[in-house]
Amino acid sequence: MELKEFEDRQSTIYSELRNTSKVKKEGLVPKVPEFQGGYIIAFRHSPEIVERVGEFSEKISKIIPSVVYDRSNVHTTISDYMVNKDFNVDKNVLMELSDVVRSVRSFLKVPCVDYREWLYNQNSVIAAGVPTEKNFFCDSDLIVDCGRKRGIELRHPKMAHLTASRFLQKREPACFSELIYLIEESVPLGISKLPAIEVGYFLLHSGELTFSTQ
Repeated sequence: MELKEFEDRQSTIYSELRNTSKVKKEGLVPKVPEFQGGYIIAFRHSPEIVERVGEFSEKISKIIPSVVYDRSNVHTTISDYMVNKDFNVDKNVLMELSDVVRSVRSFLKVPCVDYREWLYNQNSVIAAGVPTEKNFFCDSDLIVDCGRKRGIELRHPKMAHLTASRFLQKREPACFSELIYLIEESVPLGISKLPAIEVGYFLLHSGELTFSTQ
């Protein structure tokens, strides 16, 4: 993937999310499975950003039941791997993924992403992020390319977003005006440095998301 392709795809996704007419007409339609797991390589955020996301996510969960994102699981995905509903952890796979990141570590930078707005659709709320330089893409590309050379089919991130909430209950349009007000009136996160890359796995079970890192 080239940088421009990433930027164009990201811009298209954000533009589609800004059109909230379907949400306001049809309501919330959650897509959270009862159980799902998979390996993940992800950027972690600074404590300040994590704290703000956690507070925002908690506010959403008090309006409508939702997956809460907090200091234990806030992240920006580089790539997930082998995600499925029958996931079981294989330590050998974790080691292989860790070796991929370790092998390119000396070439990685510390990207900055500008989280300019909150966006939402029928199943989730995200902070829409735009990298302030090409380091986000270059770091991700290095990791994905290295993995594929080792026979591990990683994928490029679709965007530099940060998920803040995933809804767990359906709601009719007339029943979530408070939620829309909260999202649309909340101050964007602004610029976040991504100081660390972690390798591990996630488990999503009964509406709770947990991360375990290598």
